[in-house]
Amino acid sequence: MKLKTKRISSRFLEQFFKSDYLGEQIRQRSKQGTVTNLHLEEIREFLIPLPPTKVEQEAIAEALSDADALIESLEQLIIKKRQIKQGAMQELLTGKKRLPGFGIQDGYKQTEIGMLPKDWTLRPLLTAVQIAQGQVNPTIEPYKSMILIGPIHVESMTGKLLAVQTAAEQRAISGKYLFNKGDVIYGKINPYLRKATLAGFSGLCSADMYPLRPMADISSCFMLAVILGQQFTKYAESVSVRSGMPKINRVELAEFKFPCPPTKAEQTAIAEILSDMDAEIATLEAKLAKARQIKQGMMQELLTGRIRLL
Repeated sequence: MKLKTKRISSRFLEQFFKSDYLGEQIRQRSKQGTVTNLHLEEIREFLIPLPPTKVEQEAIAEALSDADALIESLEQLIIKKRQIKQGAMQELLTGKKRLPGFGIQDGYKQTEIGMLPKDWTLRPLLTAVQIAQGQVNPTIEPYKSMILIGPIHVESMTGKLLAVQTAAEQRAISGKYLFNKGDVIYGKINPYLRKATLAGFSGLCSADMYPLRPMADISSCFMLAVILGQQFTKYAESVSVRSGMPKINRVELAEFKFPCPPTKAEQTAIAEILSDMDAEIATLEAKLAKARQIKQGMMQELLTGRIRLL
């Protein structure tokens, strides 16, 4: 039976086309595995669970559109918060903005990278951290039972550790570096990805990563912010382009200098501000994931008639 289009809400159809219901029909009729290869005759056979009145269709579409609006608003807010954090990092990590109680009357000085607070130093990276030397065999104990971190386990730009698995679980066989709690684990391959995380435990990391161990006068959290910051990333990208290799080596790391506050207390205060911003973004991301989950549930219920609005 051919339905008259005037009886069908375009907004309802839009929501239906977003649903898993349609996707499942496409997958079932696909002729080449995951590659969709449908003919017009097959498309005409698609079934649409259709409410009997346009009024009910519009009510369903309205409810789902409200869910879409919430998701979009959260997505936009997360983008805005990330932009604000990037701006804050640029201001705080260069001393353009000082936190209350730190060097208010000191003024600024000219350096090779621009103006810095007079009490800050332009510090070579390898005077602030040590890079682990030597590798261990991940096929023997105690190493095979240790958590092994690789670039794939670290989220770009955020410092978030996405997953933890032991070396044995990953069937690792090649040499790995040891790291300690408080070390910054930095992915040296493809620097533009900004993959670095702060170790909350001791373990192993891939040979594609550097364990950076902060000196006694350097805050680990501040060091992570420096490594994830724009200045270091631009430097790492530039040297990798210059060398023709998509990575940064130890010699190149030694040549990098960064603005360093004079006290660990100020470094920690800066890192805490940035960490609070990360926590706010993480809360919004959790809300977004929940909103998406709720929307999927609503689609399952409303587009199949399990729940009726009228």
